[in-house]
Amino acid sequence: MTMTGLCTKNRAHKRYEFECKVVLVNTSKTNWIVAADAMYGNPYDGGTLKPAIEQVQRLTGIAPKQSQKNQMS
Repeated sequence: MTMTGLCTKNRAHKRYEFECKVVLVNTSKTNWIVAADAMYGNPYDGGTLKPAIEQVQRLTGIAPKQSQKNQMS
């Protein structure tokens, strides 16, 4: 799941500005969050899945059998 952090600007032509994307990885059965990361610089959404899977493997020692990416605005 990817969430985007926004900060409000006081300019009419640029009301919101993206700060970073927050990546949360949860299990499919129990919905426990097993990894979290902040990705700065407004990265491409498709480029957030591989680093998230690598982080899960590094933290838990278990390779995910399946993965799915959801984008939340």
